Amino acid sequence: MTQVATFSGVIPPVMTPFTADLAPDKERFVAHCQWLLDQGATGLAPFGTTGEANSLSVDERLALLDAIVEAGIRPALLMPGTGCCALSDSVRMTGRAVAAGCGGVLLLPPFFYKGLSDDAVFRSIAEVIDRVGDDLLDDRLALVDDRHELIGRETGFLQGPLEELDHGVQQQ
Repeated sequence: MTQVATFSGVIPPVMTPFTADLAPDKERFVAHCQWLLDQGATGLAPFGTTGEANSLSVDERLALLDAIVEAGIRPALLMPGTGCCALSDSVRMTGRAVAAGCGGVLLLPPFFYKGLSDDAVFRSIAEVIDRVGDDLLDDRLALVDDRHELIGRETGFLQGPLEELDHGVQQQ
C-alpha cells in the first residue's frame, strides 16, 4: 500500500506563464516553480483555478507536469489540479499525477451542474478514483467514505481541514 502524503505550510497555486504566441512557457514555468520553493513554499499546487488550468489542454498540462518533475522538483511536493469537465480527462490527469508520485491531487466536483446532492459529488470523485485504481487514492476514498463528508477544501488561497479554514476566515 502507498503511504498517504501529508501537506502543511504554504502550498501556493502556481501561475502559468505563456509565450508571445500564447503557448505555455515550460522554461519559465519550471523556473517559477523552483523560485516558489526557494522562497519557502512547502509544496506547489499547479493547474488550479489561479493556474489557468481551464485555459490549457490536457496535453499542455501534462507536458508542464512532466517538465517540473524532469527538472528535479520532487513529485511528493506537488498537488496538481487534475479535475476536468470530462471524466476521461480527469482520469488521465489524475493517473499521470499518481504515476509521477505526486503527493496529492485537486479534483473538481461537477461544477457545471447545479443542485447536486452530496452523494452525487462524492460519486463523481469516487469514479475517478475507481478508474485510476491506486491504493493511495483508495485509502483517501475510505477516509471520505467513512464519514461521507468533505475533509477539506481548496479556494485558491486557503486549504486544509474545514475547522482550521473556518477559524482562519473568522480571524480575517
